[in-house]
Amino acid sequence: MRATLSFLALFTGLSAALAVGTCTESLNYCGSTLLTLGWTQKELLDIADGDVSPEKAIFYCEMSGSVEYLGPCTSCQRGEEGKSDACDEDQ
Repeated sequence: MRATLSFLALFTGLSAALAVGTCTESLNYCGSTLLTLGWTQKELLDIADGDVSPEKAIFYCEMSGSVEYLGPCTSCQRGEEGKSDACDEDQ
């Protein structure tokens, strides 16, 4: 039974590590786009320090593959393949 529990814990941790979102370095992404690329709403809220609804925010993909919160948007448009998403900033 212990071996089964240990295997289950290892498998659960491995699948969580593989479920990390992806992005292309140096592009801006709408939160809604990142959600389709494997990021979770909780991850984006944590990155934005709970500042905004992640779907209506813009993020920057860093060299490490992590994202940085840039700010809220009134509307966010998905860019063409290989191009940044665009944000109308909430002023």
